[in-house]
Amino acid sequence: MPEAERQDTTAPRTVGERWELVEPLAEGGMGAVWIARHNVTGRRVALKLLERFGADASSVERFRREAAVTTELGHPGIVEVLDAGLDPVEETFFIAMELLEGATLQDKLEDPCSTPAEILGLIHRMLEPLAAAHARGVIHRDMKPANVFIVRDAQGERPKLLDFGIAKQSGNSRMTATGTAMGTPYYMSPEQALDARRVSAASDIWSVGVIIYEALTGCVPFDGSTPHGVIVAACTEPHTSLLEIAPNMDPALSALVDRCLEKDPAKRPANASILAQELAPLVRISAVPEARVPSRAPSEQDPRESSRVRPRPTDALDPAAPSAAPAPLDLRSTGLGLAGAACLGGAIFLAVAGSLLSLGVVLPSLLGVALLVTAAVLARANGERRRHELMAARQGESAMPARATLRPPARGKAS
Repeated sequence: MPEAERQDTTAPRTVGERWELVEPLAEGGMGAVWIARHNVTGRRVALKLLERFGADASSVERFRREAAVTTELGHPGIVEVLDAGLDPVEETFFIAMELLEGATLQDKLEDPCSTPAEILGLIHRMLEPLAAAHARGVIHRDMKPANVFIVRDAQGERPKLLDFGIAKQSGNSRMTATGTAMGTPYYMSPEQALDARRVSAASDIWSVGVIIYEALTGCVPFDGSTPHGVIVAACTEPHTSLLEIAPNMDPALSALVDRCLEKDPAKRPANASILAQELAPLVRISAVPEARVPSRAPSEQDPRESSRVRPRPTDALDPAAPSAAPAPLDLRSTGLGLAGAACLGGAIFLAVAGSLLSLGVVLPSLLGVALLVTAAVLARANGERRRHELMAARQGESAMPARATLRPPARGKAS
């Protein structure tokens, strides 16, 4: 990195009196990640920085939690923490992690050369380090493709889990207040959306189910135009089964994903070890065809941190699917139905509120109830619309050529 460009940054040149900053890797809301070099051994690492000035207590606690939990687990499938501390001069917290070469699982999902069967195999291997965390009573709480790094070495490709910053340890919920939702909306289980303290390993299983669903269909099972819309859909709406999107897919794989996405945590596989055992035979028999995965374009609005994906042509998963056209969606009748539901709900609300007010009773929660009912109605309509789009994609998009451009692999990434 040129000296002039380095001087334009606000990060210190040396951190912890031993890590010399080389070049930036990434920058986010909680800090920045740099490639750094040890000033004695010369080892290059990914150095994650959090400036103490301006950082709230929860951010500092998450930073420390990431270093402590990752070090405690000490699994080869989890990114290794080499050093951590507070620079006394710059007042900057830092975590030195192994510098990984490769790309994230999110990059693999966007790579048109990747196949569903290949990605399913990586997800199965990802369950080993997650199972090790569950066995130690650690719940990740932010499992998503961007937090799974695919390392490329002489042994091939192997996944490593990143970012245990909001992980929960059994018996320790100091960092999370009651009723607080933590995580990424698209991958967040219903119980985690309601209260992040009351989650079990089954919450991570929900997230893995979403990842598998996205890998095989090109879209997430629950959608919305805002984070709250996604959460409402996940809590109240059923998802479209994989068999409805690709009828020739192995029914056992579809059923397993359906179980991962059960609203009731007790109905899901209890932990990553159990899920790995159930997924293993489906990976070995290639439950999905070897087919090219088209690249996907981001949308303008996205509640996730990563790009929303559009439904990829389902013919890639189901070459022999029937070609019957889906029933047309009557937008006019749908709009009238929503308007009628809104009017009816408003009339009921006003009538009840008027009666209560005449008795001198004030219940502000009525407004919240009305808004929740309206949100549920809109989420159901959005689910029907998305289901129609998925079915239409099988007819219209299957004839479209996939884009040939590939996203270049990153030189090195860390959590």
